[in-house]
Amino acid sequence: AVGVGMVSPKDTSDVTSAACRRLVLLPVDSGVLFPECQSSVVVGDESGLDALRSIEGEQVQLFGFCTYAEQGEGGFEIEVTGSSSDEDDDMQPLQQVGTMALLRSVEFSGGGIFGETATCSVVGVQRFRIIRMEAFDPFPVAQVELFNDELRTGGEDELKALAELETKTTAAAEEVLRLSSRLIEDDNDEDSQTVQDALARVRKFAAGGVGTGQTVMSPIGETIGWTLPELERLELQSFALADIHDIPEGDRYALLCDTSTKARLESTCRDFEHAVKELAAKVALSDAGKS
Repeated sequence: AVGVGMVSPKDTSDVTSAACRRLVLLPVDSGVLFPECQSSVVVGDESGLDALRSIEGEQVQLFGFCTYAEQGEGGFEIEVTGSSSDEDDDMQPLQQVGTMALLRSVEFSGGGIFGETATCSVVGVQRFRIIRMEAFDPFPVAQVELFNDELRTGGEDELKALAELETKTTAAAEEVLRLSSRLIEDDNDEDSQTVQDALARVRKFAAGGVGTGQTVMSPIGETIGWTLPELERLELQSFALADIHDIPEGDRYALLCDTSTKARLESTCRDFEHAVKELAAKVALSDAGKS
């Protein structure tokens, strides 16, 4: 699982101002990045390295994190168009939906028998759909449409029901982590830290969590409070919860594409409730063996 990292409004102020934008793409063979979640990526192909150098040179280092589409795996493949070069027809199709990401850091390691590689830390910002490809050489560039979850009715009752479902799912996630910690050996500091990190991620976008409100300094030195809108909080929490759960990549991609916070929370809650039953049985057996 990957971790969760908050991006401040200042970091993304130019991101949400328009629904469509031009993005350098960094396709990877596997991996689904959720909004406000972070991951480490190793890049070794020439196109990806060129893309990273271009992204590094920007004032705000944003790019499109996406995956290649595999034939026969059920992924939605886009038809790559807008190119005048026959060589571009050989490019492997991309999944249509990806995540606009912020490049936190990148470290290039040079040459040698395996060639140059780059290890970068990235954090998801917002989901996108590829509208059309603009360029392929020296790296892919596309026009994309940014999108978020949508309310089905738009009423206060729907928001209230979503908040109750989120509370239920968060409680199930915390119980999974509590039971998991019971099964860790006393001297296994690494696994203990992993559970604590996951717990912090689960609570970040929960109601009243540290990710739901921030303060920023205005140009004239005044402190301004900022609170995450409730629908956006629920969306980010649904991704934070799904992110700590080990599910197949195809299922992660389906959650990325879905625009229903309710459906994402319901799916994740079912998985956690099933995991609680399994872990509770394991803890009972472990306790019985110690007695």
